[in-house]
Amino acid sequence: MKERGIICTADEVRGILDGTITELRRVVWAVSRSTDSRWAHGRPHWLNPKPVITMPGCWSEGGDSESDVARCPYGVPGDRMFVRETWALQTGIQSDHHSRVHYRDGEQKLIYWQDGHKVPEIYGFELTGKERWHSSSTMPRWASRIDLVNTAVRVERVQEISDEDAFLEGLQDIVNLGQLDDGSVRGCYRKHWNSRHAKDGFGWDVNPWTWVIGIRRLDKEKAE
Repeated sequence: MKERGIICTADEVRGILDGTITELRRVVWAVSRSTDSRWAHGRPHWLNPKPVITMPGCWSEGGDSESDVARCPYGVPGDRMFVRETWALQTGIQSDHHSRVHYRDGEQKLIYWQDGHKVPEIYGFELTGKERWHSSSTMPRWASRIDLVNTAVRVERVQEISDEDAFLEGLQDIVNLGQLDDGSVRGCYRKHWNSRHAKDGFGWDVNPWTWVIGIRRLDKEKAE
């Protein structure tokens, strides 16, 4: 079974840890950036493998070859993922064989390096030194603390999101606090989406295609 990394924001990490987020949404880059009219005007469809296509993904209307498929980078239901988040590494814990991964929320994980293997120095900082925070995109598998299983995948425009899906993606706490933008759940989600994607050219008004990924957190014991 192949494992895939998925980059998550600090808010998403908190939601996954406390159980309020069970769905994630990501831009389908290959489709959203394409100038192919079949992508622009047709509707991508989620599919399981068919004779000429070896990996599940979404394909353009009328597509019949590998080049017409945008493969899902997060796998298919049943596949596992590990969360990548902002992190730092502290070396020299107890001995040269121990390191400690630090996370933004204050949590830590102790790692024991067996047989003399040591963490690459580029990541580390000394016990008395200042944390060197690293981008979530650089997090290796061994530093991750959260394991997920993919429970469902579909493809839809971001503006097709329902109130229920918005809640699954972590908006329930905001709604409970009465912090709604223009008095609606969709308005609140629009603001949330734009804060993350407008700067990249995939804001709410652009209405990009998205992967909608159902997730379930795995206990570390089960994951191993």
